[in-house]
Amino acid sequence: MLKFKKGAGWILVIASVFLGLGIVLGENLSLFKKVLPYTGLGLLPAFAGFYLIRGKEKIRVTLRDMKVYTLITLFLPLFAYILIWLPAKWKGVSRTEQDFAFDASSVGWISNVQTILLTGLLICFSYIFLKTFRRIRGYVWGLLVLFLFLYSGTLLSTMDDFRAIRDDGIVQVELGTKEKVSWMEVEEARLIPFIDYPLFTDEEVLSWKFEFDTEEGETYTFDSFFYEDKQVKESLSVKAKVMEEGIPFTIVKMNEDQWNLLEEEDREGTNLRRDYYELIGYDAFYGKYLGDIE
Repeated sequence: MLKFKKGAGWILVIASVFLGLGIVLGENLSLFKKVLPYTGLGLLPAFAGFYLIRGKEKIRVTLRDMKVYTLITLFLPLFAYILIWLPAKWKGVSRTEQDFAFDASSVGWISNVQTILLTGLLICFSYIFLKTFRRIRGYVWGLLVLFLFLYSGTLLSTMDDFRAIRDDGIVQVELGTKEKVSWMEVEEARLIPFIDYPLFTDEEVLSWKFEFDTEEGETYTFDSFFYEDKQVKESLSVKAKVMEEGIPFTIVKMNEDQWNLLEEEDREGTNLRRDYYELIGYDAFYGKYLGDIE
């Protein structure tokens, strides 16, 4: 009987987590209209599930479990909405119909710093939320304020930053400074495959970048492309535009590690592999590259 109660409790908890996240992250209801379904389909089933698991003798533990539940399904999503999604939406306003590719970030190292600061901020917030306020040491509050201050500062300083490859050239806004390069000024372009290693993970991602060399000796790099259908189609549009403008275009050959990763990442039943081959100038029938290859 005890095992049945605990099993039923875990089913309720798991279901309430998915329902709670679905309600909070869903876009079909306003914030205030989410309160009732979140309470009825999230909080109450979660409490019932934890109660079945813990028993009435451990009601304090059940209440602690509920804090964990609300942190995961409510506060962390709201946190992400305010600090990640809203700024990204703000930057998306800069995108135009002329863009072949658009990247809301500009300075790569700042993006990495922001990720580290945001991670520290989330850890401090979670720790404070789950602990009793009287038991929290002053340095934790200090770290929370520091991370919030630094993250907000880097976010505000790069709020208008973006990079775009457009029909009339390249646009880059970096720390508020805007640079625009017409296609007439681009002397050479390259496509370079590489393996990316996202921060805080051991994942390998097949990626590539475009480099554009100008008459002034400047090189503009767009390195946010990875092996997904949308990214490949955008890259094909960039490649077509470069060829249309008559700019010398070179593709760097993939190495063995990149080919092995491509085999692992391939999606069956899609045209992704075919489109990617077209992008890198590879003829699968003859097993060789075509065009200007390094």
